Amino acid sequence: MNDTMGSQAVQLRVEALMGRALDTLEALLTDPALPADRRAELALRLLDIALVGEPGATPPTPPAGLLPARCFTIRDFLPPDLHAAAVTAAEQLRDRFVASGVTSGEAGYRRSRVLFEDAMPALYQAMCQEIATALPAIGTALLRPGFAPGHVEMQMTVHGDGDFFRIHNDNAGPEIAYREITFVYYFLLRQPCGFHGGALRLYETMAAEPPHFDPDRYADIVPEDNMIVFFDSRLMHEVLKLDVPSGMFEDARFTLNGWLHARRPAAPAG
Repeated sequence: MNDTMGSQAVQLRVEALMGRALDTLEALLTDPALPADRRAELALRLLDIALVGEPGATPPTPPAGLLPARCFTIRDFLPPDLHAAAVTAAEQLRDRFVASGVTSGEAGYRRSRVLFEDAMPALYQAMCQEIATALPAIGTALLRPGFAPGHVEMQMTVHGDGDFFRIHNDNAGPEIAYREITFVYYFLLRQPCGFHGGALRLYETMAAEPPHFDPDRYADIVPEDNMIVFFDSRLMHEVLKLDVPSGMFEDARFTLNGWLHARRPAAPAG
């Protein structure tokens, strides 16, 4: 066997082993017996391989000012008891949801109902702990290594029949300027899923003032039970309109969604 043939044989073996490694990692990623931090590590390894072709390599850096429609997704994020706690909270607090709004006050821009974190303190603390466990993987995947939030803001949102959220980003305005990373955790109150539509659409965004985006360059994230998605809060995005044929609360699109805030600078002494 000459050197060229030998190199080709080695390359084929490497490619076969990489394929088997990916299959193994993907299988482990859906194993509910693994804790969230371990699943986050596995998801990060898959991201490394998918982006640059070999584990441990640094993901490519986009051009200055350009934010790709990139997100970091972890399936089976919460253990069964916490997933059940989210479902229970939605059911027990259903009468405390209020109509959503936007910081600009613009009418007709968003239609859903929300429940704020102070109504579910135990669930809020549990979510913060799970996110903290996965934070190293989140920061690395979103090219924010070492990111340590100063505050976690969270709400529960329900989108029913005909609901939507038009294109926006999450840190436009002085009152929300410290939002750095957005998260959306999806959960179903009952199976099978009772709605259609409702995808989260992320747009490739040019960070500017104001930001702008190409409407033809986007990625859609389809909601899945017990899945969480993290992305840069500067990204333009929207929630596509939902269809809930039954019209029932239990069949709506439920999320625990929120923002990891940057640490605010210390106030000057004196």
